Amino acid sequence: MERCAIACTDVDRMCGRINVSDHEGVQALMAMLGMPLFPAVRAGQPKWNVSPTAILNAVVSEAMDERAALSDTPLRWGIAAPWSEPGKTVRPLINARSETLFSKPTFRDLAKQHRAIVPVSGFYEWERVGDERIPYFVQVQALPAMLLAAVFEPVTDADIQKEQRTASASPQMGFSFDDPNQEASANTPAATPAPPLHTGNFAIVTTEAIGPMAQVHHRTPVMLNIAQAKRWLATDDTQEIQAMMQPESVMEVSLRRVSRAVNSTRNDGPECLADAETESD
Repeated sequence: MERCAIACTDVDRMCGRINVSDHEGVQALMAMLGMPLFPAVRAGQPKWNVSPTAILNAVVSEAMDERAALSDTPLRWGIAAPWSEPGKTVRPLINARSETLFSKPTFRDLAKQHRAIVPVSGFYEWERVGDERIPYFVQVQALPAMLLAAVFEPVTDADIQKEQRTASASPQMGFSFDDPNQEASANTPAATPAPPLHTGNFAIVTTEAIGPMAQVHHRTPVMLNIAQAKRWLATDDTQEIQAMMQPESVMEVSLRRVSRAVNSTRNDGPECLADAETESD
């Protein structure tokens, strides 16, 4: 039985940092989907600055059927590129373009059989102004938190062991979105802990940005409302899926300029959401 679940890849790399700190907002979404709160959220573990290769809880369905039970599963953000080799630094594919989701070999089978929803508080995006990149926090307007459309690739224990060996051979495989205006420090520790157990790797589906989001970046994650999220997990109708990924179908968002503290993945606290006006230039 196939599992369906609810993480720019061809040329665009956007939505490279996520926030999962609003537990009440995520809990409200879980209730709307008819699900209990994720164990990690129940334990009170806010994540203010989540970067690729992190493990996040995703909503999955046991079958492509609206009557099928939904459950949560840990997925790792980033699908290994088909051309990657153990011991070599290759960035994982963290986004999948909606326009080519059903045609690119990397994603077409996943789009048909393995779709997921990733509930988050919001995400960060950077506006490029000259040589500077200005961070914004993005939230949906109509819901207490955000449901991101994703596709995922199930992994076996052997796959996870291979990832661990690759990470050991190349600690920077997962890369980090560090300060966009600074080079990575040569003194960055080389040791990388083994990743926690996860059941698959995911990529966030993106589409063309319109409205306020387009003022910052030309791409946006596909953000679904409750009804769309349920159908994303249940339907096998390609046309219906394509319709949910159209720019005009994506939920409206609000953007707030935030502190440059979020630029560094070393920062993972409430300072990442501080208003930019509180900083001294």
